[in-house]
Formats: sequence, C-alpha cells, structure tokens
Amino acid sequence: MELALGNAIDKLNTYFGTSGIPALFAMAIIYLIYKYKKDSSLPEKTFAGYTFIFLIVYFLPVTAYIIGNIMIGYDVYWRMFWLLPVEIILAYVFTGIVTEAEGALKKIAVLVISVFVVSSAGNLIANGNFYFDRLNMHKLSSETLAVCTIIEGDAADKGFDTEAVVCNDLVSEIRVYDANIKMPYGRNATRAESMDDRAKQLYDVMAADSLDANRLGFYMQRWGIPYVVYSNSDENKAKLVAAGFSVVGEAGENAVYRLDKDYSETWLVTQFGEYDGRQLMCYLIQNIDGYIIMVDGGTPDYEESVRYELDMFGNEVDAWIITHPHDDHISVFNAIYENPDGIEIDQVYTVDMADPDLIDEEAPWDSTEVYREFLSLDVENLNYVHKGDVLDFEGLTLTVYNAYDEYVDELSDDLLNDGSMMFMIENKTQSMLFCSDVGKAMSDYLLEEYSEDLKCDYLQMGHHGNGGLKADFYTMCAPSVALFDAPDWVMANTSDDYSTVENRILMRKTLGAAVFSFETAPNSLVLE
Repeated sequence: MELALGNAIDKLNTYFGTSGIPALFAMAIIYLIYKYKKDSSLPEKTFAGYTFIFLIVYFLPVTAYIIGNIMIGYDVYWRMFWLLPVEIILAYVFTGIVTEAEGALKKIAVLVISVFVVSSAGNLIANGNFYFDRLNMHKLSSETLAVCTIIEGDAADKGFDTEAVVCNDLVSEIRVYDANIKMPYGRNATRAESMDDRAKQLYDVMAADSLDANRLGFYMQRWGIPYVVYSNSDENKAKLVAAGFSVVGEAGENAVYRLDKDYSETWLVTQFGEYDGRQLMCYLIQNIDGYIIMVDGGTPDYEESVRYELDMFGNEVDAWIITHPHDDHISVFNAIYENPDGIEIDQVYTVDMADPDLIDEEAPWDSTEVYREFLSLDVENLNYVHKGDVLDFEGLTLTVYNAYDEYVDELSDDLLNDGSMMFMIENKTQSMLFCSDVGKAMSDYLLEEYSEDLKCDYLQMGHHGNGGLKADFYTMCAPSVALFDAPDWVMANTSDDYSTVENRILMRKTLGAAVFSFETAPNSLVLE
C-alpha cells in the first residue's frame, strides 16, 4: 500500500511537472471553502466537494492500488487528473476575485495581477505545447509512416473516411502514429479479447493463413470501410485486384488497397472444411444486409467450427437447408437444434426423405442413425421441399432440381444420397448448382430433365467430387469454378477408392474450371 501511495505522488509530479499550478489550485480550494462558509452556493459546494472526493480516491492507498494495479496501470495513472477541472476552478476563483474588487481601477489591477500569477505559474502536461503534428517520437518503421501518408492522401483526394483494415503486425503502430486512421479492431483482437461482430468478421479474414479476397471485400462493403493494408506479394495483389480492389500505394512489403467494387447487391457463398479432417458439406450464404442461409453443416466434430462462424453473425440463421440426413451433412444441425446455446433458426428446409425402415431394407450397408435423430427432434419450423419448388430468399432464387420421390425409388436403391436435395441458386446474373450427394444413378435422368438449365457459374460437386455424377452431366454444367467438399486425403485419392482425381482433371483440363477444396478453405465466391 505504501508503494501505491508513493506511485500516486510520483504521478502527481508527472502531471504538474515543476509548475506552480498545484499551489494556485490549493489556494483556490481554500478560497472556495472560505466562500462556502460565508455564503453557501452550488458552485463552491460542487467544486470543493468534488475535488476532495477525487483526492481521497487518488491518494488513498487502497483505491490507488486498485486503480493502478488492476484497472488502468501506473504508467497512465497521471491521466486521472484530466478528471479534475483545474483550469475551470482557477478561472472561476479568479473571476470571483476580480468581480468582488470595488471600482474599475481595482478590478483592472486585480485582473492584471491574476493574469500575471497564472501565466507565471507554468504549464500543465496537458498544455498545447505537448501536442505535435505526428512526430515519430516512438521511432516507428518508415513503412508505418508511409502507409498512414498513403491512406490520408487518397482519402482526402477521394473524399473517403480514413478507415482501414490493417494487417495485424501494423495495427498497434498505426494507432500510435496516426489517430486519424480508424480501424475496426486493435490490440484487443490480437490478444484474443472481446470484439463486436464487425471486428470478428474482418479479423477472421485477416488472420487466416491464406487470403480470401472476396470475403474481405464483402465484409468491408458491409461495414463501409474503404481501405485495407495487406501484403503486396504478386499472389495477394492478384487476388485483391480480381476481387475489386485497386492499389493506392506500396510501402515496404505491404500495400494500401482501396475497395472499388460494389458488393451491395451480391451474395457471398463460403465453403468450409478442414484440410486434414473428414469429408463434409458446410456452406454459408449471406447478403450484404446480413441475411444468413446455412447449407448442411457437417460431422459432429465440426460443430464447434459452425458455432464459431454463426457467432460472428449474431447467432441468427434465417434459413437452414439440409440436403439429406447423412452424418457428414446433418449432424451439426441436430446438435445445434437440440442445444441452441443462443443460436436462433428461423426456417428449416429439407427433403421429405424415404422412411428409415425402407432405407434399411433397400440399403442395409447405409446408416439411418442420424436420420432417426433428426426425426426425433420434431422440428417445428420445418419445410419439406420437392422437385420443381421455387423459393425466394431476399431476392436470391432457389430452384429444387432433385428431391426424394417415387422416381428416385425407381432409379436407385441409394435413397439417402440419390434422394438428396439438388438445387440451383440464382442472383441477378450468376448462379450456383448444389449437387449435394446425388450420384451416377441419377445423372442420365437429370441431364435429360434439365439439359441447358444445368449450366451454372459455380458448381458444388456431387458426393464431394468422389463418385457422384457422370462426366457428361458436369460437362453440361460447364462451371468456371468447381468446389470439392473434400480434405486432402480424398482429393489425392490416397486409398485408391475415389474418383476425385479424375473429376479434378475433368474440371481443370477439359472444362477449364478453377478447383477449390478444403486445402484452401474457407473459399468464398460472389454471386453477382
């Protein structure tokens, strides 16, 4: 406690320095007490009372210890004197003395003496002489200084706010050097402390091992942030430019990029999965206003990851689409619906699948355990969809191409896979086809049924790209991007049991499509 009191006194000297302000302030308080005894009034009572309470809290060893060691730290303990209206009290007292002087000459004389006394007393540390025009007193890197200059210059030229998402190693330095540059998160993020939804979404992208430029641009548009500071490597620069950024200026190993693309009427589709985990299917679809659609969710061990993602969006799901009741698709939904822990699900859409007993009879090699778990949940806000149904989600159109019905029974005995929901989502000019786990037995039927309507910009491969639909089906789809919901061991076909390698060759070499898998997940695509 003695140390706490000593620190408090030391910080008092830090704030007032060698000035005579403390002596003047003490005399002013004595004057207020004298005035209060003669003629009690609200200002005297308030000023004197507040000052005594402040000094007791500041110097009392117990409170000094709590504030200095637990709350703000002794390095900035002196800043508490900003709470004490020293200048206001001095001005009030000297004004009162001048006012009480009788006659004009006495008033002028007292005023001159008052001004002389105050001006001779010295300066407080909070005096204007202690503020400078961004001097680099902390010896920050030239890269930091250059980044700040680039952002402020371009913002002034374009009329934008000086707000930027900054690569994590520069966050603290920029905040120290240039307080004019606003950032959605600071050291609290790098320390894994609490953040709001905006900070969580942006930090999650910036802290990832690889850059998801579409996701970054989408979130920056959502939160109205015009600039990002990121590595200027050729790979990252190409990703950012393709996502609608332009290079404003370079500074060392980083560059300042400005978001020029308008994401306001787009939808962001993000594929999730783990490089060395299990195959699963988990997608999050969202618009700029935060309307959230989940597709499947994955295996039981992926539940924590899905909860983490949903937490960034306020734990609200507007629509949850379940393609079919297999373990690697529906288990996370089952777990969350049974124990929401704050997650709210507005509507659920799935297939009116065959009875579990029929599936056990026709496909004894399959498992209906998680399907039975789903049925036991008795989901209240459940909507069954059928082939040909068209749904609208805030302007995003969903058309069901396949869902379990009698025609599936006639063509296949793999009812859970081949009866799963195949659907097309369409925005204004672009589309994506989700094949879920529909397999080869359905290929000819669906190709004949839809033909040219299968064409899409993006394609989620049937059955994780392993097995799945036939080559002529995929050829008709002719996507520019194909998404394999598969980890590395499935993509590489390490067990010689899968057709993922052949399908990758078909997509890349024959159709010229980009291929995404869990190797680079999360992978985001923008539906224009």
